[in-house]
Amino acid sequence: MKQYLNKEFLLSNKTKLIKAAVIAVIIIVCFFVFVLGDSGDSDEDLTLQSQQKISEETGETTEESGGTIIVDVGGAVKVPQVVELDADSRVADAVAAAGGLLETADTAGINQAAFLTDGEKIYIPEKGENLSDLAELSGAEGLSSGDDKVNINTATSEELQTLSGVGPATAEKILDYRSSNGAFKRIEDLKKIDGIGDKTFEKLKEQIKV
Repeated sequence: MKQYLNKEFLLSNKTKLIKAAVIAVIIIVCFFVFVLGDSGDSDEDLTLQSQQKISEETGETTEESGGTIIVDVGGAVKVPQVVELDADSRVADAVAAAGGLLETADTAGINQAAFLTDGEKIYIPEKGENLSDLAELSGAEGLSSGDDKVNINTATSEELQTLSGVGPATAEKILDYRSSNGAFKRIEDLKKIDGIGDKTFEKLKEQIKV
């Protein structure tokens, strides 16, 4: 009797049951389509955002690291000339751009690891050359045509030792500072060198420039 009633119930409600099943299937399908579709869009958006961020960071890095400087290389190099270099170049790069050193070049007092600045004059002396005569050379390293001040960003050890209160040890500290930190921004930065205090700086401030 129970089985008969169940069979009769199923037959009489067959259409309703089919419709209910179809609706349930549609709801399930829509749910999965919505969830998967939304997840796909999110992943795609995240990918696009990541690519955009990488592009922006790459562009910023390229822009920051770009730029060039122009320096004049003279003295004991194969091709004395004005050269254009990357902004973060060093003295050795300028020498290489000028064809390299001559056999007669004297680099004992040249800090080839020093950073360069735009408009700088690099002068490589020859062996036996009297560096005190460089003041007579127009635009010689550390000096300029109408100026006998020593450029603390480009001067050799010998040139630095011509300054009041600067001996071999202090000159070496100045070269080491330039090699590690780059060019001095202002002459007052020379007081960052161990051994150069206010009194020493007062003695030599009129003799130097950057």
